[in-house]
Amino acid sequence: TGVIITFISILFTLIIGCSNEDDIIGKDLIDSDLYDVNSISFPNENHNILSFSIKEDSISARGNYNLLGVINDPYFGKSEASFYMQILLPSNNIEINPLEGTNYSLELSLPYHDSYGDTLHNIEASVYEINENIGSSDTISEVFSTQDFDFNPNQIATKTFNSNEISDSIQWGNETVSPRLIIDLSEGNLINNLINADMSSNETFVETFKGLYINSNNTENTGCITYFNTSSPNCFLRLSYTDINQELQVIDFPVGSSSNRLNNFKHDYSNSFVNDFLETGSPLDSIIYLQSMGGICAEINLNFLENFSDSGYVVSNAILNLPVYQDNTNNLFYPPGYLVLTDFNNEDVAIEGVVGGIYNSSDDKYTFVLTDHIQKIISQNHNSILRLYVGGKNSNAERLLIDNREGSSLSLDLVIIK
Repeated sequence: TGVIITFISILFTLIIGCSNEDDIIGKDLIDSDLYDVNSISFPNENHNILSFSIKEDSISARGNYNLLGVINDPYFGKSEASFYMQILLPSNNIEINPLEGTNYSLELSLPYHDSYGDTLHNIEASVYEINENIGSSDTISEVFSTQDFDFNPNQIATKTFNSNEISDSIQWGNETVSPRLIIDLSEGNLINNLINADMSSNETFVETFKGLYINSNNTENTGCITYFNTSSPNCFLRLSYTDINQELQVIDFPVGSSSNRLNNFKHDYSNSFVNDFLETGSPLDSIIYLQSMGGICAEINLNFLENFSDSGYVVSNAILNLPVYQDNTNNLFYPPGYLVLTDFNNEDVAIEGVVGGIYNSSDDKYTFVLTDHIQKIISQNHNSILRLYVGGKNSNAERLLIDNREGSSLSLDLVIIK
């Protein structure tokens, strides 16, 4: 009735986003003499929440950050991150007038953002020149993180670094600069290819000097993946030389947000725990696996709610609780900052009115408030399949294990009125 709908509206405003204690208080606010109020928690002896591990569909190669490194994880196998990036002009019609016999210096500046994994592990960055045009940052057609581009296999330079060593200000020549990785590219043919490129405009420049590809060495150790903020103004290729007037010239060729910067991710799940569940259709009854970089997502099936389609239930609150499974590598592979939950029916659709998904370190879990969505499943025969992803999946290397063992606190908790 209209009275109940108005009442539920007020009640939902009071309850949404509250803690478990607040849920109980919210229930107590309802006059039990007028309304039949009950709490139901799933899974229970009659109904189970089914979850499945799935390889994620292709994701965009573009992201807020570019990733570099290798991680070996007993749960998720080997994950590799490398990236391609264009170099742009600081202005059109650049002219280089070197003094005969001058010594050129060419250095790449990659601003550090963060890292994931064993930050004590050294990463060997290798730089190559791209042979193939990688398009523009505003290209309409999407580029996926699994796509490879042709590059010259002759290595320009390598630089071994440790994430901890570049996470604070560093010394670059006589200057102290913000956290970054500096790679010397002065050896080889790259300088000649750069100074002989068509510098009349960015369009002609990226056609003749197509950019750089950066990857890292494999490792048998746990490994680490570092994030670089290549959209920063501090990301550039610096050319230094003496001109015909015997003056030092320094030209910073920017990368920045206008450049096309593409991540490349590869996963090898052989000999990993998650491999036992991939493409088997077997429900996950102990751990739910989630991984970014176009890795692993989870499907959560709430089709048991269809059993209540004729119940007349009005859902006043619905909270999905997802506790973290603590394994012995949590200090290295810490929980992601947030998760994304979608309504999945052949494609991902945003869930209207969903609240939550932020990691709560105090109780080591994630919660989603899904009141309206659960009501639609029960009363409107709405799709009951959800997909769960690591947030920011194309800009970080995070993974997560959710505790789905018998007796864990994974649950869907409902407060219902009838």
